[in-house]
Amino acid sequence: MSKRMAMAAFLAVFFLVPARYASAEDLAMQTVRRYSNAFNAGDCETMYELSSPAVLQPDPEKWHAMVCEAVPEWHQAGIREKLGRVRGRLRDGNHELVIVHQKRLDKSDGVLKITDGDYFIHSDDGGVSWKVLDIGCVNEEWVRKVFPSYNGNPPVHPL
Repeated sequence: MSKRMAMAAFLAVFFLVPARYASAEDLAMQTVRRYSNAFNAGDCETMYELSSPAVLQPDPEKWHAMVCEAVPEWHQAGIREKLGRVRGRLRDGNHELVIVHQKRLDKSDGVLKITDGDYFIHSDDGGVSWKVLDIGCVNEEWVRKVFPSYNGNPPVHPL
């Protein structure tokens, strides 16, 4: 095999791999990146699409109206966030949970305020699809709604 063909094979295997071969954690990270990017862009529709059903209940329309009013205002005020590292990953049967640290940067009053929190990205189908438990809805009770065997470790860091 020529060097050129070997390089093409390498690139195809390592860089052009279809999403179906991505790990569950990769898919969870793709989901939370989309959510965070939507927050930073003031895009409440994408946030709604990626939000945990636990957050949307009992009234998805009320959640939609509330968030679609607030998110553009936060965006206009210059509130942004940055994702950090994965703090933990739990699995119990088909339930999976990936915990990602984030920082919310608020310059709305002219002074930079940084608030630390965590996103809990969860799957109930073995990591095939993922939803985001928003940092505003994170305490142990909320986490147990999406991951029933959560025992408090790693600890929750609400906003």
